[in-house]
Amino acid sequence: MAALVVEALVRLWRVEIPDLRLAFRLLVLAFPLLVLPAFFLLAPARGEEWFRDRWAIFAGRRWGGLGVWGVAADRLGLILVSGVGVTLFLRDLLPFLAERFRGRALSSSMVPDGNEAVARELPKVAGAMGLAAPPVLLLEEPAPVLLCAGVLRPTLILSRGTLEILDGRELSAALAHEVAHLARWDPMVGWLLIAARAAMFFNPAVQVAARAMIQEMEWRADDLAVAATGDALAVASGLVKLFRAGEVRRASGHRRILWVASLAGGWARVRAAAIERRCRRLLDQRPPEPAPLGRVRFALTAFALSLLLFFVV
Repeated sequence: MAALVVEALVRLWRVEIPDLRLAFRLLVLAFPLLVLPAFFLLAPARGEEWFRDRWAIFAGRRWGGLGVWGVAADRLGLILVSGVGVTLFLRDLLPFLAERFRGRALSSSMVPDGNEAVARELPKVAGAMGLAAPPVLLLEEPAPVLLCAGVLRPTLILSRGTLEILDGRELSAALAHEVAHLARWDPMVGWLLIAARAAMFFNPAVQVAARAMIQEMEWRADDLAVAATGDALAVASGLVKLFRAGEVRRASGHRRILWVASLAGGWARVRAAAIERRCRRLLDQRPPEPAPLGRVRFALTAFALSLLLFFVV
């Protein structure tokens, strides 16, 4: 319920600032992880029969009398919803683990980077965001790799393939994008999101909200990269080049098994649509408009949802 309300309000109020959109998405995670446990501890009467009969707006147990194929409707709904949540969680967890294991296998080929273009551009974009340039490791790998690894001691990892694909402007923009993630502590936030998703693996609303938060963080990093370089076209073109090179490599690895290739093709179209939205947003040349009274609306939304969900048992 909270996820639907938040999504509707974000669209209705046309919230465009990524930071505020992130705050609204965070509400969806906060309610099952923090607010509902607080209700159980501070208001145990919500579980009593008299509360369900007199005060509850919606009580799941009232569906227990209905059944489908001999299974109570509330249990059947819980099974179906949990199945969707687990599917969404595994959809992202398995590729994440595969990349982590692959990264460890390739870590022996990482060496300190001595590329002149990186040494020249990285301090510029980091300085524009008030940061010192992070250490850089070069991965001797033809596949495109460009990411920030580590929370306490972040390191920028890029591959030889990335240096070959991007021109000078695109490399500067891509470096700015990664430094922007460091400036906003996105690697740490990413790990916290993984922990939240693991704790709520059965909750599809949490899975969808966490994925939406990752998208918002990418949009925010895009905006900061444009602000640091003044070159939205380079940010977009570098994004497209890295995406296409990565997709070619993924597709070549999935061709051997037909059903895997078919499933991977569907995910590839989803990823392509997300990249297209990011590029359109970058090239729109229109800065995001702040929502009127954004913080007030956020506070009122949090209060109203807390009050509403108190009477849902």
